[in-house]
Amino acid sequence: MRSRVKIVSRSAEGRAGRTGTWFGWLGAALLLGAFVRGSGQDVVPPEQSGHVTLLLHGAHRSNALHNGLAATFIRGGWVEDGEIQRALDRGRNRGRLGVEAGTELVWTASGNGPRWCGRAGFKNIADARWSPDALELAFFGNQQGLGTYEVLNGTSLRVGQWVYAGVGRAEGWRGFQWEALVYQSAPMLAGRIDRGYLFVSEGADSLYAELEGSGFRTTAAGWGAGLGASWSWMRPDGSLYVWAQLSHLGAVRYQPGTVRTLAVDTLVETTGLALSGPGLTWEGVQSAEFREGWAQVDSLAGRWVPLPTSLEAGAFGNWGRSTRWRASAAVGDWMPWPLVTLSVLRQVGNRGGGVGAGVRAGGWGWVWPYAHATIVGKGPWFWAVSWEDPLAVGPGNGLGRGLTLVCSLRI
Repeated sequence: MRSRVKIVSRSAEGRAGRTGTWFGWLGAALLLGAFVRGSGQDVVPPEQSGHVTLLLHGAHRSNALHNGLAATFIRGGWVEDGEIQRALDRGRNRGRLGVEAGTELVWTASGNGPRWCGRAGFKNIADARWSPDALELAFFGNQQGLGTYEVLNGTSLRVGQWVYAGVGRAEGWRGFQWEALVYQSAPMLAGRIDRGYLFVSEGADSLYAELEGSGFRTTAAGWGAGLGASWSWMRPDGSLYVWAQLSHLGAVRYQPGTVRTLAVDTLVETTGLALSGPGLTWEGVQSAEFREGWAQVDSLAGRWVPLPTSLEAGAFGNWGRSTRWRASAAVGDWMPWPLVTLSVLRQVGNRGGGVGAGVRAGGWGWVWPYAHATIVGKGPWFWAVSWEDPLAVGPGNGLGRGLTLVCSLRI
C-alpha cells in the first residue's frame, strides 16, 4: 500500500508549518543571490589594476534529495513514500543537503603600488546531515524498524546568516591582500546528535533509547570581527596564474540572555512497557514533560560562534592559443567534503570573452557538471555567468542547482 506525507508550507496553505516555513526561508534566500568562493578570481581579469565587482550566486546541493523533493519542501505539498525511499537509497551512508545564498561587492583601488581594497555583503548557509534511520523516522516513524536498532549518530542541522563589511590593503595582483571585516549575525540555530540509538521490540513491549547531543538557538543578533587574506602570482607572460584565499576567519559574539543552549545525555531502557498508567508508559514517553526531562537548558550564558571560514587555492592558465583551463579546491564553509573544480574556457571573438564547461565534485554532493561564459565589453565592463548542473532542468531531475552572476567595472 502506498502512502503519502503532507508537508505544509505557510505560503502554500496559509497556516503554520515548521518544515515549510524553514525551507521557504531558504528558498527566498536563494533568490537573493549568494557569496561566491574565490571572490571571482577566475572571472575578474587579472591584468586590471583596479575594479569594482558585484557577485551574485545561489545554489543548493545534496547527495540524496532530488530537485523535485527539495521544491516540495519549499512550497509544501505531498511527498510519496517512493521519493523518500529513493532518497534513502542514494544517501544510504549519510545524507546531506547544503544551501548557500548572498551577495558580495568587492573593490580594489587603481594603482601599481599598495592601495586600498574592501568588500561588503551578506552570506547565508544552511547545512543539514542525517543518517538513513533518522530520515526514515521523520517520515515513516519506527514501524519499519521494529526489532532493529535505529542509528541517529551524526544527524545535524545549522542555519546562519551574516552581514559584513570591511577594508584592507592590496599589494597588487602578484602580491598579498588582506581585509579586516565587521560582522553582524542574524539569529541562528544549530543542533547535532553525537550518539543516538532507538530500539523498540516487534511486540512494542520493550524500549531502549540512548541520546547524546547538543544545540543552541539565538534570539537576537550577534556582532563580531573577522579577517580575509589572499595571495596571487602570475607569470610575466600571463600564461599561468596561481592564487589562494582565506575567507571569514573570525567569530561572532551573542550576548548573555540571547542564547538558549540545550544539552542531552540520556539512556532509557525498560521491558514490559504498558500503554498507560503510573510509571514509565508509552503514553508518558510521548508527553512533553517526559521529553523536557531529558535535556539541560541554559539561557543565561553568552556564546562565541565561529564564522564559516573557508580556504581555497587554484590556478588557471592558457591551453593553446584560444583555450584557458582552471583547477581549484576549497575546504570549510560548513561543507562536509572538499569541493574540487575543473573547467575549460574557449575564447570567442578577439576581446577575451568565451564559453566553457567544467565539472565539480565534493561539497554536499557527488559529481555534477556546470557551464560558464564571460563577456568583455568595449569599455571597462566585464560580465560572467556560471550555471551549475545545466542538465537538471526538470522538477525531478538532478540533485541540485546553482547560478552565479558577476559584473565587474575596471577603474
